Amino acid sequence: MPSPMLHAAAGAAILALERRSWQERRWRLAALVLTAALLPDLDLLAGLLLRDPNRFHADFTHTLGFALLVAPVFGLAAGAKRLRAGILCFAASFAHNALDALTSDAREPLGVSLFWPVTDARVSLSVLPGVRHGFDGATVSEFFREVFSLANLRTLGIEFVIGVLLVAASWAIGAAWHRRRARGPARSKSTGGANEPGVAGARPE
Repeated sequence: MPSPMLHAAAGAAILALERRSWQERRWRLAALVLTAALLPDLDLLAGLLLRDPNRFHADFTHTLGFALLVAPVFGLAAGAKRLRAGILCFAASFAHNALDALTSDAREPLGVSLFWPVTDARVSLSVLPGVRHGFDGATVSEFFREVFSLANLRTLGIEFVIGVLLVAASWAIGAAWHRRRARGPARSKSTGGANEPGVAGARPE
């Protein structure tokens, strides 16, 4: 699994791509999207409370079904522009699960049921290095010993670079898209104005 840092970066990238959230300073929406990006790992907290950290990990909260539940709940919590908020929170939650499917996994069963309830098939692509967090049945002390191991420092460094590039690319794409949309109405307005009688540049009849 990736660390919370990369999951938060994915949430920030979604906000950067949408961009209006930053321009309008909608901090509640930003907080909800970032929370949705981290929420699937709530299953680790449930496991820690039962002294079996990995007991529930990569199960229901790492599915399409869970992301579809997150969308309306977080959309309602956003207050204004609920549909937009719900879509962004769905994207953030599902991006978390997609990142987990992309990382290497040494625990059986491998991967996550990314598209449940459509299919139970587990997806494990092992494209990115994953953060080690112990084996099934690991105690709390074994879990934290593995999480804070030196082996995970290299993974965190790679994730930092990926996160920065992801947010930067999303910001650039979002900026270009919104500039293009802003030019569209201005261009049509100037074109329409040239055809109005009495407007400078219009041909006399």
